[in-house]
Parts: sequence; structure tokens; C-alpha cells
Amino acid sequence: MESLDIAGKTVGNTFIQSRLSKVKGDVEMGRKIARSLQDHTKDIFPAHVLKMINVGEESGAMDEMLKEIAEMTDIETEDLVKKLTATIEPLITVFMGIMILTLSLSIFLPIWDMYEALANT
Repeated sequence: MESLDIAGKTVGNTFIQSRLSKVKGDVEMGRKIARSLQDHTKDIFPAHVLKMINVGEESGAMDEMLKEIAEMTDIETEDLVKKLTATIEPLITVFMGIMILTLSLSIFLPIWDMYEALANT
């Protein structure tokens, strides 16, 4: 019960906190945590996570299943960050090239203009 309170307060999102407090209320009334999570948080957590929690509760290995979910989420997050970095990196390179070109032209164009003015006189 305390873990649901801690999870709700840690998230820092009042919507999720209210949903987790509903789950806590259901569990205190004797309802299974997996069923309560399915009813109250199906729009927050992915379906596969809820299924894994259900399997963990049914098999009596909830702690192992939650560790598996945590590891899986970490891997998914790392993959997402790598993909995002790989997508943004070329854009940053092009932007830096444009900035360097602009800086170079702002320095050299006046010099070329002065040279042309001196050459025409």
C-alpha cells in the first residue's frame, strides 16, 4: 500500500497520483492489484506492462516481474534516446555548418568588397 503512495507522490503528476490512489483504495478493499491497475490506469501504462503485472501476481513472483518491467523500460528508453540522437545529430551538423558559413561570409564579404573598390579605382 505504501508503495502506491510513494509511486504517486514521486511521479509529480496529480492525474497519475489520483489514479494510483484509486488503485490503492481498491487493493485495500481486497481487490487484486493487477485488476485494479487494469481498470484505473489502462490509459497510463502500456498493455504489455499490465499483462506482465497480472502474470507476476498470479504466479506469486511480483517482485521479479516488476524488476523485469523496470529493465525492459530502461532498455526501451535507451533505444529511444539513441534513435533520437541519431536523428538529431545530422540536423545539428547542418545547422553548425550554416552558422560557420554565415560567420565566414560576414567576415570575408566586406574584405572582398574593399578589394574590389580598391581595384576599380
